[in-house]
Amino acid sequence: MRKFRCNRSLITNPVPFQNLSPAEVSTDAEQRTQEDYENIFTVIFWVGAIAAIVLLYGVYGTAKRIAPDRKAIPDKYGIFLILVGIGLVVRFVLCATLKGHSTDMSCWQGWGSRVAVGGTHAFYVDNWCDYPPGYMLVCGLLYRIASIFPEGPFRLFVYMVPAFLCDVLSGFLILNRAKRFSIGDKTALLLAGLIVLNPAAVYLSGAWGQIDSILTVLLIGTFLILNMSAEKPYYRLIAGVVYAVAILMKWQALIFGPVLALMYVMTGIDQRKNGRFASHVLWSVAAVVGALIVLLFGSLLFRGEGMSLFWMAERYRSASGGYE
Repeated sequence: MRKFRCNRSLITNPVPFQNLSPAEVSTDAEQRTQEDYENIFTVIFWVGAIAAIVLLYGVYGTAKRIAPDRKAIPDKYGIFLILVGIGLVVRFVLCATLKGHSTDMSCWQGWGSRVAVGGTHAFYVDNWCDYPPGYMLVCGLLYRIASIFPEGPFRLFVYMVPAFLCDVLSGFLILNRAKRFSIGDKTALLLAGLIVLNPAAVYLSGAWGQIDSILTVLLIGTFLILNMSAEKPYYRLIAGVVYAVAILMKWQALIFGPVLALMYVMTGIDQRKNGRFASHVLWSVAAVVGALIVLLFGSLLFRGEGMSLFWMAERYRSASGGYE
């Protein structure tokens, strides 16, 4: 996906950070060496992460079989917390070392400053921003929290914590809902660990500082909640609202719209044999209305002087042109 460089002249108090890649020009031989090191590190990280998870997986299973007092053995959530601690340390080390992507980190801090200091209604009027308003509220909050810390890695890491917490939440959802899909505790623990220590997620939320993990957990939540609507039809409304929040975080959530719509139709049709088809239809309509209300609220919260009522749809159309 192509990224565009942020126009820093339109951001208040931008803070410079080094790029993830060396800024100086290098020869082809030097570049190959750099890429080789990065590839080797990635392989080592994968092997280390999987080895740690498999080790904990084996210890957990063996202890269950041989321990005289099984109540003394940490349950799957206790083991998961150990994995979360490892993931947190690794991400912080990467953050302190690489300091995030200069463009994105400057944007988070600049946009957060504008929201926290200047408010929401003037934010999109004279400011370049290709993100929807939902995460701008998060940036404003993070700016307030980060200002508590002195300049350094802790202040920077504040902007990476939400994505890490969403990695943790994604793992927890898999761990917690595994039995619904006939997945045993040990396998669920293995899957949850592979989410928290997935090198792609670790680099994204620890080295780069991007927020795709937030979008991911909201989409996982949307589909899990909709999956549970067979027993509780009103969950269809909750799923619609969660999906609207995902759209307010990143435009790319709209890519999943057709899939979600198909799931609403198919799960509703499946309920005809239970005599609850009408109820599912009504709650599906409520889900659409609820999602539109959430999107409208986010739009009005950031609507500035001279902006149309449907400015967010226009902003999405222009922002989508910046990505393949």
